[in-house]
Amino acid sequence: MSDGGPAGLGRLRATLSSSTLGHRARSRLAITLVASIVALVAAVAVGRSIVSSPAPTPRPAPGPSAAAPVPVPVAPAPAADPPAYVRFRDARTGFSIAYPKDWSRVATRDPAVKLLVAKGRATSLLVRVAGSPVTSDVTRETLPIVRQLTDSLVRADGRIQSIVEPQPLVLDGLPGYRYVYTFATTSGGSGAHIHYFLFKGKRIITLVLQALPAQRLEQDLPMLKRIAQTFRARVP
Repeated sequence: MSDGGPAGLGRLRATLSSSTLGHRARSRLAITLVASIVALVAAVAVGRSIVSSPAPTPRPAPGPSAAAPVPVPVAPAPAADPPAYVRFRDARTGFSIAYPKDWSRVATRDPAVKLLVAKGRATSLLVRVAGSPVTSDVTRETLPIVRQLTDSLVRADGRIQSIVEPQPLVLDGLPGYRYVYTFATTSGGSGAHIHYFLFKGKRIITLVLQALPAQRLEQDLPMLKRIAQTFRARVP
């Protein structure tokens, strides 16, 4: 996977940090964002499984729309890390996350992948940081607009078999979306991802929690959610 970044995509004309964006401002933002999606899909790889898989085939981005605000739940954060967890810190990006001590680091050549850990081939966590075409801070109010971007990034992966309606959320102060979907593996089986897109300034932080085979997701779901809840948008 290569980072590439969204250089040259142009500035958005709407101010995302405003909580009172009107219909026309939202429409302009949506149109500008759609123009950036195709370039970003080519530059930002979707979280991949540890199992080798074919390169994703980009699909057309959805048309622009001025979506209305929706309620955004705030994910609960535990007071302390779970027992037998170790915390990874990335001072450059300014985030940290904890995972079970018996998981092993996996080497990757992608400089955008800040962390890749796994327990065998069954469960894994990938954290990736890439540039965003959104030049102003994303807020709860503007999440419906940037969903066009996250939808396109997920659906660019041609391996996806089924996908649940994405959920908006705020994780340790960062707004974003959570996707749950199954995907085909090169061995003919299927896996499952819980895939977070979190917006932090001019960056998108991606968390991909994996279960193999897909049937393991129900069994592993409490642990995978617990890992996600340890995410911190800062380095303690």
